[in-house]
Amino acid sequence: MAQAFRESEIEFIVLDNFSSGLLSRIENIYEYIEGDAMNSDLIIDTCLKFEITGIINMAAFMQARESVRDPIKYWKNNLGVAIAIAEALYHLKIEKVILSSSCSVYGNTKDATEETPMSPLSPYAQTKVASEQVLAQACLENKCTFVSLRYFNAIGGGEFPFSVDTKEETLIPSVFRNILNGNNPVIFGDSFPTLDGTCERDFIDVRDLADAHVKVATSIGNSECEYLNVSTGLNISVLEIVNLALRISGSHLKPEFVASKKGDPAAISAKPSLRLMEMGWHANYTVEDSIRDHWKFITSN
Repeated sequence: MAQAFRESEIEFIVLDNFSSGLLSRIENIYEYIEGDAMNSDLIIDTCLKFEITGIINMAAFMQARESVRDPIKYWKNNLGVAIAIAEALYHLKIEKVILSSSCSVYGNTKDATEETPMSPLSPYAQTKVASEQVLAQACLENKCTFVSLRYFNAIGGGEFPFSVDTKEETLIPSVFRNILNGNNPVIFGDSFPTLDGTCERDFIDVRDLADAHVKVATSIGNSECEYLNVSTGLNISVLEIVNLALRISGSHLKPEFVASKKGDPAAISAKPSLRLMEMGWHANYTVEDSIRDHWKFITSN
């Protein structure tokens, strides 16, 4: 995101408590403030000091399975940040708020549109629904544009440093970690109601995801609320992804199936957002591009 904004010559400040992010990824590269986004006073002071006109809320824990094990952690942080931003809006002149939301708000669904009813299956997904509601209300009351970008499953990397995901429970990092350690990649569940029994997802490259934010940030605001799916419209199974990762890495290991986890929808996919395409956005990277670039990064650094 920061790289995409810099390339588009959009001025920005990063606010992060580095509870999950790494300072080394932005130190001496981007201007930042180390602090907690649940602190509304800090948000207000920062926005006034730097004459901020827009806020992008990416400050959230993001693991659905972990949220089942520790729901309070997710409610406290994810909703807490949304409430802090909402409180700050009453003291600022912000033109646009963009929320990093999630496809998980839909639950099990294929070919979702923004009008598809929400049916969250995990505490993580529930915090995203609640965050949308809190920020939409505050933005309407303060006459600023609210845009919720409902991410589908982000994968891939870029040509700049530290651009790939490293989370323990995220699919691609977990698969490649096992491959590098000589262990069979693990798949949770093989009896879902899908073609091959594994979960099906709609994967989006992080570079395309970042570009969606650029398009939305630079579009004309209308003091209304918009909900946009950021997706490719392609439905791919976890088994297909794992086999593709094995082929790209040149590994002769085999997928290993274990019991499924609570909080995992069987299938989630969407139709590409017509509104985003009106803004000039479209997906430029294939799933194979994303996995190949991820493998290239972790084996060359």
